[in-house]
Amino acid sequence: MSDDLEIKDKIINDALKNINFDGWTKETILTGFVSNKINVDDYDILFPNGIIDTIIHFADLSDRLMIKEFKETDYSDLRTPDKIKQLLLCRFRVLNPNKEAVRKSIACLALPKIQSLH
Repeated sequence: MSDDLEIKDKIINDALKNINFDGWTKETILTGFVSNKINVDDYDILFPNGIIDTIIHFADLSDRLMIKEFKETDYSDLRTPDKIKQLLLCRFRVLNPNKEAVRKSIACLALPKIQSLH
């Protein structure tokens, strides 16, 4: 795993405490920088597209955690639909502690300002 990936994981994990209440803003992400003693000037280096990049990284982190949890159990005896069900249940377990951050990320990505960037 790259150093940047680990750093971003730490930043997002620490910022989630504030994101759950205050939403996806630069200020909430910077709390993750401060709590990890990372220079806040590195924000634009680590997340060049701003909040969009932070949300994308949160989704990537969630994917990695889901896959890790899924691989901890042997599902080889299950049919494909049941494996998919188990994978979705893993996803829900991973996201459940931060379901408010998920909701706010969807709301943030739906903003017209963000949509114009795609």
